[in-house]
Amino acid sequence: MNTPEAIVDAAKRNGDKRSAEYWRGALDVLRFRIQAVRIQGPYREGTVQLDAYFSGNERGHALWRASVAKLASGEAA
Repeated sequence: MNTPEAIVDAAKRNGDKRSAEYWRGALDVLRFRIQAVRIQGPYREGTVQLDAYFSGNERGHALWRASVAKLASGEAA
């Protein structure tokens, strides 16, 4: 399976531009799913940074599901 960083890098090349906070959220979820690294919320509640981070978390879960589906179908992840 690809590393969390490789998965995020591929997603960055094939999508809309997003903030650093968004991609950090996606990366943290993938690190949790693949490497069991605990997620530590890095931003204060009520900030736009936290909103972007949580949106990135959702993207990370979607990227994880897509990677697992590719593996299950026999495709290279």
